[in-house]
Amino acid sequence: MACRDAGVLHRGRLMHSIVENDDLFTRSVVLGNALVDMYAKCGSTTRARSVFDRMPRRDVISWTSMIVGHAVNGEGKESLATFQQMCAEKLVPNSVTFLGVLSACDHAGLIDEGMRLYNMMSEVYRIKPRIEHCGCVVDMLARAGKIGDAQMFIQKMDTKPNALVWRMLLNACRVHGHTDLGLSFVTGLTELDTPPDAANFVISSNLYAEAGRWNDVAARRNTMVVERASKEAGKSCVS
Repeated sequence: MACRDAGVLHRGRLMHSIVENDDLFTRSVVLGNALVDMYAKCGSTTRARSVFDRMPRRDVISWTSMIVGHAVNGEGKESLATFQQMCAEKLVPNSVTFLGVLSACDHAGLIDEGMRLYNMMSEVYRIKPRIEHCGCVVDMLARAGKIGDAQMFIQKMDTKPNALVWRMLLNACRVHGHTDLGLSFVTGLTELDTPPDAANFVISSNLYAEAGRWNDVAARRNTMVVERASKEAGKSCVS
C-alpha cells in the first residue's frame, strides 16, 4: 500500500472511503489490517482504532498492527491495554506482537510490566526472545537509570549482544552520569566494531571525552580515519 509507506494520509482516507462504499471492508480481514497499519503509520491512531473496532473479524495481525501502532506513536498505555484485551479474547500473540508491546513499555517507562511480558514470552507462549526483544528490555532498564540491572540482563541473555544493545547501555551511562561504568563497557562495543561504525565512534568518544581521556579520543579518531582511507582505496581498485 503505497500511501501507507509514504505517509500520505489523505490518499489513504480516499481509498478507505472507496472500499467502505463497495462493502469490501467488512468482508476482508486483510484489507482491514492494511487500513489499520496505514493509519497508524501516518500517525492517526484514532482512525486506526476506529477501523480496528469496526472490523467484524480480527486475527493476530489485526491485533499486532494496533498494538504496534499505539507503541510507535508514543501511546504506551493504550498499546498495553490492547495487548491485554487480545489475551482476554484468547488470541495467541506472536514474536512481533511482543516486540510491539515491549517497545511500548520501554518508551512509557513501564519497567515492571515490561519485565513481566518479557518473561511471559518464553514461560507462557514458548517464544524465544530475539535480540530485538532483548534490546527493548536493555533500553527500558537503562533509560530508567537501572544500569546494573541492564548489565546483569545482558550477561544472562541467551543471544550475544549486538552493537545497538551496547550503545543503549553506553548512552544511558553518559546520560545518568555513570561515565566510569560506561567506559568499562566500551570494550564490548569495540569488539563488534569491525569495520568501525560512526555511531559507535561517537558514543565511545563522548565517554572518553567526559572522562578527560583525550588520548583515547584521538586513538578512536585515527582508527576511523585509517578505516575510511582503506575503504576509499578499495573502491578505487574496484573502479
